[in-house]
Amino acid sequence: RRFTMGVGEAAPWTAAVAALWTAVMLLVLVARGVLRARARRRGREKHVRVLAVLGSGGHTAEMLRLLTSLCQREEYAHVEFVLADTDLSSRASAELLRERLVHTERPFPPVSFRVIPRSREVGQSYLSSVLTTLRALVGTIATVSASRADLVLCNGPGTCLPVCLVARALTLVTLRPTVIVYVESMARVRSLSLTGRIVWKLGIADAFFVQWECLAARHPGTVFRGRLC
Repeated sequence: RRFTMGVGEAAPWTAAVAALWTAVMLLVLVARGVLRARARRRGREKHVRVLAVLGSGGHTAEMLRLLTSLCQREEYAHVEFVLADTDLSSRASAELLRERLVHTERPFPPVSFRVIPRSREVGQSYLSSVLTTLRALVGTIATVSASRADLVLCNGPGTCLPVCLVARALTLVTLRPTVIVYVESMARVRSLSLTGRIVWKLGIADAFFVQWECLAARHPGTVFRGRLC
């Protein structure tokens, strides 16, 4: 026997569903309003929280030079470094720089460190890099979310790719603005690094700087401002 529902029986269910949907939409609108208000308040705050990605070797040296110049401005009140779990030297380099600047006219701001899985080792094949990047992506979500960074600064190590992806996704979900700035390494003269190509093609970064004019000519949307680090 086929079950049928009359118009009179369907009306209460329709009204209940409509009421539930209206309540859900109101909650969504209220939540979006609260998140936008928080984002505006954060935008009016003077201090900028920086999340800087460190990589092995030359990447860390360039990043520290860049931050030394950037943090001369008072609004950059705190720097949080992200580094890979297999990176044994970057933390020591950052702490050494901060100690060296303690007694200068403009000392380095307070710093802290967070560790995430490395997305790609030097010389690792592209195919296996996909799996390790996915693993790093999962491990990065909690790190980036907890940092509440206003500015994500990176310059090419594979570690910065999951950080940038998560930062962009969290911005879309929470409506909390996080600016992503990518500075390609000085060593990249004729072509972008693998990480740089991915970030550039996906359009993840709010600003993408290169340090050679020929690179800017070959990659629309990138910015050349001379040597930055």
